[in-house]
Amino acid sequence: MGTSKRLAELVLLSMPASAACMGSIRLGNVLGSEGSVVPRFLEQIARGGLVTVTDPDVERYFPTMEETVQRVLACAASRLGDGAIAIPVTGAPIRIVDLARYLIEQAVKDVEITHTGLGPGDKLQEQFVSDREAVLGSPVDGVQWIDSPGVPEAELTAGLAELNTALDDTNPPQLLTDSRAWCGSTSPAHFCSSQPSFPWLIK
Repeated sequence: MGTSKRLAELVLLSMPASAACMGSIRLGNVLGSEGSVVPRFLEQIARGGLVTVTDPDVERYFPTMEETVQRVLACAASRLGDGAIAIPVTGAPIRIVDLARYLIEQAVKDVEITHTGLGPGDKLQEQFVSDREAVLGSPVDGVQWIDSPGVPEAELTAGLAELNTALDDTNPPQLLTDSRAWCGSTSPAHFCSSQPSFPWLIK
């Protein structure tokens, strides 16, 4: 999970029950969405160049857009409480390299696949629940609710103020340091990515 996504969850978890009626759901790599590997693979195949995959054993879940919308609606309809967090009930994960081979075969192209190696924060398997979280009850309409640890409101407010200061000062190194510290304090390193979701700050 990206650091900024986990911070958003912490904000939801810290909100008073009377403040709003909100929930959150963690999704996989939605097919065709912005940031999905499929458009990048198709572009590389169209150019006739190498298709880049980090590692041959990397696996991810690839829900369709329709499945994702259904899960989001189910999350809203079956929400357990304010600030609750849900995960989708998914099928088996797909190896990224198998997806790349399938797209190459469909394009009838003679394109090779190269492995670039795992980068900072990259994981072989996608994980929706950390070892500090617990599953609650049984799945409802394709979503499973979980109990996720929050942080005291005062601590969260102070931490967000530090992030805002680094952002206002256009200080990417400090922003990365602060956000990674938050990530490490709320979930294990194997669960939360060390690379926050604001690449536009990195020059």
